[in-house]
Amino acid sequence: MYYEVYLDSIFLASFVIHLYLLLLIGRSLQMQGNWVRILLGAGVGGLGAVIPFFIGGNVWVKTGLCVIVSTGLMIWTAFPVKNLKMLLAVGERLLFCSFFMGGGFLFIINAFPWMRRVAMSLIGILGVGGVMYLLFSTGGKRMWGRQVDCRVKLIRGMESVTVQAFVDTGNGLTEPISGKPVSVVEESILKDLWPDELPAARVIPYHAIGTKRGYLMGYLIPEIKVELGGIERCFREVYIAVAPDSLRQGERKNVKMLVNPRLLKND
Repeated sequence: MYYEVYLDSIFLASFVIHLYLLLLIGRSLQMQGNWVRILLGAGVGGLGAVIPFFIGGNVWVKTGLCVIVSTGLMIWTAFPVKNLKMLLAVGERLLFCSFFMGGGFLFIINAFPWMRRVAMSLIGILGVGGVMYLLFSTGGKRMWGRQVDCRVKLIRGMESVTVQAFVDTGNGLTEPISGKPVSVVEESILKDLWPDELPAARVIPYHAIGTKRGYLMGYLIPEIKVELGGIERCFREVYIAVAPDSLRQGERKNVKMLVNPRLLKND
């Protein structure tokens, strides 16, 4: 028995699916790769789906090996992965997103049988996948939150302080001269980092809804490490502004710092 296989269609369908998955991963982990890297990563995922057709051996073995290798290369290509731990953490989120995307796709074709033929076509995969991406990227804010919990280690030479923080998408502060994103921390934390005397500060203007314009005092931290979703990322020369009041909100009793989401896009 012979089957006619269209490898270009398999590649394109796999490319589209992996593109949606990579975009979801980036959004859920606040780890946005640039568009060139995302597209190249999706291309690697697409190649992983067609390469088994060109090599011999047991179909399950070669398919499994290609999936494992291409997935690792896809993640490494799409995002700034710096170590094995980070690779495994992103891979875990890929599995999570794949489960929900695949389950949503099956739900649609089973709930609406008349859509099955269209949904299984390349155009259908593009359209249904796009709908699932929009649903999960929007609804996912409830799963991973508008503010994403994380841990931050502030480092100055031999001194360091680790605090509970969250990524606040409402934080748009920037240092006016360099344009760098500014995160916010409670004053007591910086006093732990500079026990003797705080260094020279920069004025960080701000404006919050329902309040007058004002300014915060900002300080340049030599290095901070942000651990989010099991992934630790390092940033150098980061501006931190001092909050005049406590940053505790609702159930987040231990929060001492608000991370600017733009910071996470800069590594």
